[in-house]
Amino acid sequence: MRTIDPLDLPTSFTISEARTADLGEHPRLLDGLLYLGLTVLFSEPGLGKSMMAAAIEEHLAYGRPFGPWLPERPVRSLVVDLEGDMRLAAERSLANTPFGLLASDHGHAMPADIEYETVWRGTSFLERIERLAQRLETARQADDPYGYVRIDTLRLFMGSKPHGANAYEWDAHCLGQLNKLALHYRVALVLVHHTNKGGEVSGSTGVAGSATAVIQLKRNPDVDEECLLVAQKVRVDTMFRYAVAMDPQGRWHFTDEITPTQAQLAGVKRQIVDILTSGGPTVLAELLDRLPSGLSKNTVKSGLRRLGNEGHVRYRRGAWELSQAALSELPQCAECGGPMIAYAKGQKLHPTCGPSPFEQETVRVWLGVPHPAAPADEERPAGHDEPRPAPAAVPAPRVEDEEFEPEPEEDCDEHPEQQKFPSWDQLKASIAVSRMKPLPRVPQELREQLPWTLIGESMDGQHSSKQWAGEIPEGTEYVVILDRNGSFPSAMSSVAVAPNKLTHTGPLGTDPLKRGAAAGRAGIFEVRVPEWPHTDIPHPLGRLSYGRIGELVWIGSPHLEHLDKLAALGKLPLVEVHDSWTGNRNTSLFERYSTWARTLRQGIAGEPEEVRTAAKRSISTAIRGLHPKQARSPFWRPDWHKAVTAEASVRHWETARRAVDGGAVLLSIGATDEVVFAVPADAPAQKLWVPTPYRVGYGFGEVKHKEIKLGTGPDAERVMSPVTVEQYLRRGRRGDQR
Repeated sequence: MRTIDPLDLPTSFTISEARTADLGEHPRLLDGLLYLGLTVLFSEPGLGKSMMAAAIEEHLAYGRPFGPWLPERPVRSLVVDLEGDMRLAAERSLANTPFGLLASDHGHAMPADIEYETVWRGTSFLERIERLAQRLETARQADDPYGYVRIDTLRLFMGSKPHGANAYEWDAHCLGQLNKLALHYRVALVLVHHTNKGGEVSGSTGVAGSATAVIQLKRNPDVDEECLLVAQKVRVDTMFRYAVAMDPQGRWHFTDEITPTQAQLAGVKRQIVDILTSGGPTVLAELLDRLPSGLSKNTVKSGLRRLGNEGHVRYRRGAWELSQAALSELPQCAECGGPMIAYAKGQKLHPTCGPSPFEQETVRVWLGVPHPAAPADEERPAGHDEPRPAPAAVPAPRVEDEEFEPEPEEDCDEHPEQQKFPSWDQLKASIAVSRMKPLPRVPQELREQLPWTLIGESMDGQHSSKQWAGEIPEGTEYVVILDRNGSFPSAMSSVAVAPNKLTHTGPLGTDPLKRGAAAGRAGIFEVRVPEWPHTDIPHPLGRLSYGRIGELVWIGSPHLEHLDKLAALGKLPLVEVHDSWTGNRNTSLFERYSTWARTLRQGIAGEPEEVRTAAKRSISTAIRGLHPKQARSPFWRPDWHKAVTAEASVRHWETARRAVDGGAVLLSIGATDEVVFAVPADAPAQKLWVPTPYRVGYGFGEVKHKEIKLGTGPDAERVMSPVTVEQYLRRGRRGDQR
């Protein structure tokens, strides 16, 4: 089979040759968004397409976060901004990346940079494209080629068409030449363009016909901060649609709070799809109850009919539901219902939620799924001589070298709960299958040495309702007390740890690219507790920060990576790492255990309370066994245990922050799983309200309303959330604080 460069396709060929040739995959910088060749990015004026392009450029050149993509290599970028100047470029960059987050802010050289030109010499399109070709050729000859070019805007670069020239032929010629230039020099060339009065790409059809991809940023008619980023054409891949939202700083973010369908719709159609997205199939009577009272039945029916004609909804089995096309856009896992923040096209499950022989066997053995027993050998009928499968053995944990040969494991298998819910075996199996040769048990003689003596209980960063309480807004009637499900086992699905021994890596400075996820390292880090100027939510480091602002403390990877993300959002300055002990980073060490725990919890949801309690206790006991105090355990890795608990604290806090940023009033955040919010007076259903992005349910990461005691003592009255403000203030453990 003949292999052909996808960027240098033959111009003369036969169909037989084309069918049998290996054409490869068209190269791209961002899979599902940005491809080598010419891309036209257009929207109405002032919507923020240049700001989005600037965010793409800082992701490519500097490795800054952008959507679900991860940087692969630094990409040298060129921007020909004929509508801007140095001041505007600086404002956009500082909005996307606050000062202090780039190495160049501290006097260090960047591996790749973004070069701006606000004047591009040439009196005609031919002269300007010739100068661009010379710039690209010079960079290639110097062995430092460009990988990305943006021209802002298309019309200023092309200039006016020659007198008497056909508009279509002129547009097709100019964009065709730019596409050929981009393919020849292997760059992604983005042309920023505008819409016409009809909302379509301005100019003739030759503009879209000559590009590799054409992308539109479409404003939501009802919500200015929401947009749909949609491909109008992609020659080399499938079409795509993304929901994006703009924050108060004018930065675009790929959001999982709405789907692309929701971002596209407005009016009654959006209201209907919002209900179907959050509630699933819904009958017409329930739709009418949940929609605003001002909408008539005929208006709702008309909206449903139009949504059906547009392919967004369908009527099935007496209820209205989202169409398959709309369901495929939901950023939710079909197995656990959790949000998929980083998802690929066509993906419907978290990587940990896919069916596997391990999970199916767990369901069969431990959740009571009927399965015919194999007959004894003497009873096996003729024709059934195939061997009976043997029970799966748990492989022994592997270690890196003889220095860390683990001690004999303590026996934890005789407890009745372990026999029914084999949490220890499942945790051992999850660690043992890792390819990174994990060290699950540090030898006794090394435990009083560095770095293990640096790890304390406060590294979990848990929060305390006694240390921080929000102000109850005047006029508030109700308060919701929510309890998060499966905080610790859920955190184990992707917590960052170092599977093997930690080595001393010393100071790592303030550059996020030299530590944490970007550097492929995990472990413990010494930082100074930063000041937290915000009053609507407590300090993100929890009890690590109590009375210790400005002091040196040791934190784990979850908290360091979280602080870096908050710095990127402009919430606090970038922290400096003064010392560190790290190892190779891994986020899947406990993935298998998290999957088993979730499957077990789902399977016993209908069992009596004592069964559910025993299962939860078994799961938690094994997790606590990663850093045992006096109980016997086959493990001794305090850094693993603190990473799990810190990851749970980070997720707990981050969800509350997203609710607060959305306008919710936080009253309290407790250790691990409890959170309290004031119910707004204008909530459509105060008794059912929970703030976005919380979801009521029994799955991992979802919440349920919590029962509280009014007052103290065994005879104190118990009430279920939501409660009145008066009842909340009478709560036993908070009575002395109010």
